[in-house]
Amino acid sequence: MARKAACLCHVSRESSLFRCLAEFYKEILGLEEVASPQFEFKEIWLMVDPKYLP
Repeated sequence: MARKAACLCHVSRESSLFRCLAEFYKEILGLEEVASPQFEFKEIWLMVDPKYLP
């Protein structure tokens, strides 16, 4: 039986050190910071390079 591929679309992490966490994801995983909507709280959106998506 063939296996189906899985895809991760969204992950949300809460942290008081969110800027440090974002830098980790950018440096280690190669994610790119992108523009995000304005919310009542501080947040950062990161994106995977589309060439790595199925």
